[in-house]
Amino acid sequence: MEVDLVDHSAELPNTFPSANQVTEVLQRLGVNQHSQLVLYDNQGIYSAPRAWVILKAMGLSHVAVLDGGLPQWLAEQRPTTTDYAAPRRQGNAVAHYDPSWLVSKAEVEASMHQATVGIVDARSAERFYGRKPEPRADMRSGHIPGSCNLPFTELMQGYRFAAPEQLAEQFATLGLDHKQRLLFSCGSGITACILLLAAQRAGIAARLQLYDGSWAEFGRI
Repeated sequence: MEVDLVDHSAELPNTFPSANQVTEVLQRLGVNQHSQLVLYDNQGIYSAPRAWVILKAMGLSHVAVLDGGLPQWLAEQRPTTTDYAAPRRQGNAVAHYDPSWLVSKAEVEASMHQATVGIVDARSAERFYGRKPEPRADMRSGHIPGSCNLPFTELMQGYRFAAPEQLAEQFATLGLDHKQRLLFSCGSGITACILLLAAQRAGIAARLQLYDGSWAEFGRI
């Protein structure tokens, strides 16, 4: 995901890929338009939700994330292999980008003080409140004005997501019940996707969108 599904020509890290780029990757992997895709990563829940958001935004309907990823799979002593399964033939999937999944910096700035919009930051409280320096030298400390903090780690139970009702309780503590749209941000657009997927899993009724630039763009010096 960090190699194939990233726009390497962009100024910001982890920028959304183009539809053409996604199409090339999917077809090379043998993915067809109606293939069922199951995404997982080697950290439990970390980068797979990012790939999920990308593929959903590119028009793929049948996409799921394996809850707990490879660590949970191994913990349950499920079968594994060391062989890579090469595709039998090129796939026919074609990506069609739906811009409604993302918001720009200008849209975030316009939404900061709107009563119907909530902005949720997935970074740690130390980074959100500026008590810990950002990992990139060209970023100031702090957070987007009007945003609230929900560290993605608080949504986990071990390697897995907490139960949907527990996720709903976590979001309820933020007081976002009256919001019609929720915008998710983090350091560079990866862990924000964990929050977005968790909100869907919790049954949040608001429209869910990713601020892809996140603090790497908003907090840039």
